[in-house]
Amino acid sequence: MQVEKHQLAQALSLVVNSTPEVWGEGYYGRLMTSCIGAQDYQYPVFDYEYKDRHILYTHVHNTVIRSSPMDFFEFGVFKGDSFRAWMKINTHPASRFFGFDSFEGLPEAWRTCNLPKGHFSTEGALPAIDDPRGTFVKGYFNQSLFPFLTDYERKNRMVIHIDSDLCSSCLYVLMTMNPWIARGTVIVFDDFGPVDEFAAFHHWYTSCSRTWKIVGTRTDLVKFAVVVTN
Repeated sequence: MQVEKHQLAQALSLVVNSTPEVWGEGYYGRLMTSCIGAQDYQYPVFDYEYKDRHILYTHVHNTVIRSSPMDFFEFGVFKGDSFRAWMKINTHPASRFFGFDSFEGLPEAWRTCNLPKGHFSTEGALPAIDDPRGTFVKGYFNQSLFPFLTDYERKNRMVIHIDSDLCSSCLYVLMTMNPWIARGTVIVFDDFGPVDEFAAFHHWYTSCSRTWKIVGTRTDLVKFAVVVTN
């Protein structure tokens, strides 16, 4: 009984004294644990440092894409490290790579990592690439993505790499691209935090009645890859 009273006191203290951000982190943290825990099948879990994130990319490619061409979309390019990594992994001449970024940094503060608006700016400079398959689309997603999609024709299996960090950015991307996201589309999250990319992903797949299966993840779930099954 004393333990229960102590737990109740802790819960009340959390409600009274905490900020909405703390409540959100607790809610989405538990929701994320529940959603991933409900996946009753085996999937690969990798243990690697940030500099070795190509390990997950390579696994996803070799498991799902294999030797086929792909239409690759990256949201949050920054200096182009992961963009170039994917181009190196998939060398099919018919593959197409589209990188979306304002190159002016975060459009709003990223509270989870305590980073201010404008962080990750390259002052408008685009990454240098020497592969003609790659194209960069400059601008904030809510200004550049829909105009791009009006002329886009999907030719290959789609791979969406989300490194937008913010829930708002990720949610806009998924909802806007939903009509183009077919069964078999791969989505790779680079910062799958509970209140950010997971929250956006959860709102998208529940709102649009989409289903998915885990392809692979890092041990801490921050790097997370799924394939859309419906």
